[in-house]
Amino acid sequence: MKVFAEFKPKWFVVFFLVMMSVPLFLRDQYVLQVLIMVLYFAYLASCWNIVGGFAGLFSLGHASFIGLGLMAQLFCFFNIT
Repeated sequence: MKVFAEFKPKWFVVFFLVMMSVPLFLRDQYVLQVLIMVLYFAYLASCWNIVGGFAGLFSLGHASFIGLGLMAQLFCFFNIT
């Protein structure tokens, strides 16, 4: 496929390392939470694009798993603070 032929793994590694180091330097909790939510919704949009756009499937299963993951994150957040 042409899409995967243009994939450059080194940029993915650089992006991953930058995203993993952001919480070390960013101390404002509000900005960090907004950044996490932006990345979360970008992930959700790309999943929906792959499932609904390229594959032509209609599925609600991935939405339930994302919802369960969000609930687990909230339970961990409120138990820690």
